[in-house]
Amino acid sequence: MEIIRWPKEISEKDAFMKRPQIVPSAPPPEAYYLPVQPPPQRPPPRLPGPSSPVPVPCWQAPPSSLPPRYGSNTESFELNYEEINDKTPRNPEKPSRFNVKPGKHKKRFNPQLHTQRGCTDVACCFLFLLFTIGWGVVAAIGFLWGDAERLILPTDTAGRRCGGSRGISYNLTNRPYLYYFDMTKCISYTTALGGCQTPQMCVAACPTKYFSYLQLQSPTISGEDFRQTVMSSVYCLDEVNRSTITSFAILRSYVQQQKCASYTVKSAPGE
Repeated sequence: MEIIRWPKEISEKDAFMKRPQIVPSAPPPEAYYLPVQPPPQRPPPRLPGPSSPVPVPCWQAPPSSLPPRYGSNTESFELNYEEINDKTPRNPEKPSRFNVKPGKHKKRFNPQLHTQRGCTDVACCFLFLLFTIGWGVVAAIGFLWGDAERLILPTDTAGRRCGGSRGISYNLTNRPYLYYFDMTKCISYTTALGGCQTPQMCVAACPTKYFSYLQLQSPTISGEDFRQTVMSSVYCLDEVNRSTITSFAILRSYVQQQKCASYTVKSAPGE
């Protein structure tokens, strides 16, 4: 192999840049079809005895085929290779599978770094801020000048709040529950618009049994039992004095005027 000697006037950097380009080579195609030869057999090594001299190693490293490197901080470089196809001309002296493709590496496009960013949906963001501010203003007005008890406490037919009081107008703190005379009239689409179209009154306790005013129609009921049943089981508005109901005819007239409930259903608060 020919050894290249560089003159002393050339600097180490110029020598590194001007050194010949090395092309990786491969064995010729005939080498792939040669028969496999067994490795040569070597005699076993002789173990040194007490009287035999120690052999001196005479093996030397083969000379390197690469040119000498100048300096320890030499910049590393990489080579790009291009695969050779059938149309690529081959060098008969140095057959190679790859040709050296000099040039710089292409930068990969990164949209996060090379794309100009900007705000999107600015109009929607502005409308959302206006909506949030308006909602806060409405909440503040309702908290300062509104009446939370109107949403929490139920209201009877006369507009009085069950469980509440208002000066000398009414005091229903001992009547926290609302009773509907006829719940079947609440099963209608008009309930969502105008409410349940049946008389409603505030009561101290919910009914505990099933009762119908027709049960008092029997002639076998005495007058005293009739009055006790009316006072304990019949629900009437405050304008009706239940102690004056002494006969079934009077009770039926109040029921027809929707001043007394025609029946009661066993229920509990919240059901």
